[in-house]
Amino acid sequence: MTKQGKFEKIHADELMLIAEQDLESARALASVQAGRPENIFLLAQQGLAKALKAILCWREQPIPFVHDSGSR
Repeated sequence: MTKQGKFEKIHADELMLIAEQDLESARALASVQAGRPENIFLLAQQGLAKALKAILCWREQPIPFVHDSGSR
């Protein structure tokens, strides 16, 4: 079972700002047509994941910890 956590609603705006900055970074990297294309997709994916977490946070829903290593 995936662990989950709830965060205070006040963190939603900060998460959305970080998501927007990740997407801005992806656009900037794409515009210079340099580097590895998969880095653009990684930044875009990270931005989307943070935006979805911001929505869950805003709605006061639990956020799954999908990168939890399971260590104690």
